[in-house]
This record gives sequence, structure tokens and C-alpha cells, in this order.
Amino acid sequence: MDKNSLKIPFRPLYLLSTGRFISYCRDNGVFVSKKFLEELHKDGLLYPAVKVYRGVVKFRKIYAKFQGKKEWRFVCPKDVKKFKPTKIDKKTWYISGGFLMGKEDWLDWYIKKKMVEYPISQKFTSWDKKTSEYFTNKSSIVEDCYELFYEKLQLIALKIIIERMRIWKILDKSQKEQSKKWIKKKLVKLYDFLEFYIEIEKLYNKSVDLKYKKMREYHEKYNLTEKQKKEWLEKDFKNDFKPILKITAEEILKKYKFKLTSIKDWRILITQQNIFHETPRSSSCIKIYLKGMDEKFLIKAEDVNYIIYIINFFMDLLTNENLTVKQIIGNLPIKYCPICGVAFKPKRKGQITCGYPYCVNENKNKLKKQKRKLSNT
Repeated sequence: MDKNSLKIPFRPLYLLSTGRFISYCRDNGVFVSKKFLEELHKDGLLYPAVKVYRGVVKFRKIYAKFQGKKEWRFVCPKDVKKFKPTKIDKKTWYISGGFLMGKEDWLDWYIKKKMVEYPISQKFTSWDKKTSEYFTNKSSIVEDCYELFYEKLQLIALKIIIERMRIWKILDKSQKEQSKKWIKKKLVKLYDFLEFYIEIEKLYNKSVDLKYKKMREYHEKYNLTEKQKKEWLEKDFKNDFKPILKITAEEILKKYKFKLTSIKDWRILITQQNIFHETPRSSSCIKIYLKGMDEKFLIKAEDVNYIIYIINFFMDLLTNENLTVKQIIGNLPIKYCPICGVAFKPKRKGQITCGYPYCVNENKNKLKKQKRKLSNT
């Protein structure tokens, strides 16, 4: 397998530093460490999305009056004269640069300066190196400092990996290697879908922009109540915007060669990452929990719910399906594999396990043992 097929598609706005990604995972019920992520990187199972060099920032050290008291401080070279120092350290001091994130194009500046690399295309090196430096008089120490970033969507990949790693302790070396290959094949398919998902998310954002523009038009040209604005917007969206967005949706579908049934299957997999389906609860129990929940709050509660919402939007453009996130979560037919405990949707009648080769074989062995016991009694 070409490892470049495991390159994660990413959105610059949703990149997280390694530390923040670990916190994000913890907030979503996945507890991982920096060492664990490094091992996954080393094994070629989960690569950081990008590696961004911090750059070097120069400082001078001066002795001057600050807030009525004289002391040594570091200041920008251009500000030295402003403070009227009585002493100036001859050395130039250096620290690592930071990252001005928060905009869609924040990474462009670093790309232009050739400060961005992709770990998947590089030979693995240990993470022991410091990622930043704070005031040193040796610029060489600072020049190589960098940060590894993960895309939020990699949480789904991480969950898939961890689900399969649960049984590694009972696998021999050969079975473990087969498991790694299986995981990688699964991730390749996931990343293909996520690339497609990012495109439909952009389409959704376009629809939101169209709605905002229309609402401003209503406000400027007509004396309408909020209720009337919403009614007009719903009508205009259905008659004017939706047909145009549908054409783009069909183009995206054709570009990525996805079928509607395949999209529904991926929606099920995404839904399995939801908090309701990560613990073995019955469908009826989940429906009761969901009954009193507000749809808007549900979408905001977890990123996977938002992904379901975006997929629903796309499916509605193409088929007028018009389903809510609550309906998808509440009506998902979920079973749990008796071997590994992973939630799955049965693809055929009478399916017992999740379909993972080890689980299928282990279940067969258990059935054989049970038959032998019965025959001996």
C-alpha cells in the first residue's frame, strides 16, 4: 500500500496542535497521550496532518525603567530607543515564533515561506526534540523548532484504530501485522470519504452565506417581522437556491464517484462515533434520551453530530430526504460485536460479529467448542 493514500485531507481552520488535539480527544471520550500518538505515527497508522516550523523572533535585552522601576527586559529591536535604556546587552536573543490561527488562510503565509512539511512524506523521527525555545542567544537552536498539527476529523480515525487495538494483546505477531494492514485499508477509505465530506461542508457554508445575504436584503428593503423573514427565506431557498445547490451537489457526487447508498453507510459509521452509540444501550433507551432534546443543541454537542447534519443537508439536496440529526441517531439499527465489543450495522440477516476477520474466526471457534460440549453431554 502506498502510504500517501493515508494522507489526511484537512481544513486549516480545524488544525490543532498536538497538545490541543490530545485535549480535544479527551473532551470527546478518547484518552490518548503524546507518546501514544508518536507510536501511531511511527507505525504508520496515524500521521500528523502537517508539520509547521515556528520561525525565529529576534529580541534585544536592555536595562531601562519599566513602570517606575529599572530592570533588565527583552524588547523588540525596533523598540530599543523608545525605552531609553542605560545598558544594552550586546548579544541578540531569539525565541520561537507563534501561530496566528483563526482564519481559513492562516497556513498560506507559512506555505509561502516554505515552513510547512507533511509528515507522511518524511522518514519518521523521534518526537523528543523541543517544539519551541524561549530566549536563547543561539539562533541555530530556534531555527528547527516546529509544531505537529492534527485535523479534528482525525478523531474518527483514532477511534477506529483504538477499537481494533483492543484485541492486540491476544494476537500473535503475524495476526497483529494483519490487523495493522486491515486498519490502514479502513483508513484509506475513511480519508476518501472525509475529502468528499469537506467538499459538501463547503457547499453547506455557501448555502449559509446565501441565506445571510437574503436576510440582509429583507432587512434593507422590506419592513418584515422575524417570523416573516424566516417564512420568506424558507420559500426563496426552496424555489431559488436549492435547485442551484443541487446542481453543485450532483457535480461533487460525480467528481468523487460516491453513490447515495455509500453515503448512507458512511453516515451510519459516523453515527456510531456518537456518545449514544459508544456504550451498549438499546435503541429504545436512546430514543427516550433523545425525545426531549433540542435539535440545535444536539448538533452543537458533538462534532460527529455536526457531520451528520452536513450529510443530511447534502442528501436533502439530492433526494429531498429532509431528515434530522435526532432521527438518524435514534433510528440507527446498532448491534455490538460479542468478540471486540465494537458497534456495527448488520449487512446481512443473522450477522453476529462486526465482520473483522479475527472476530469472525473467533466466533466460529466458539461455536465449534459449544457444539463439541453439547455432543459430549
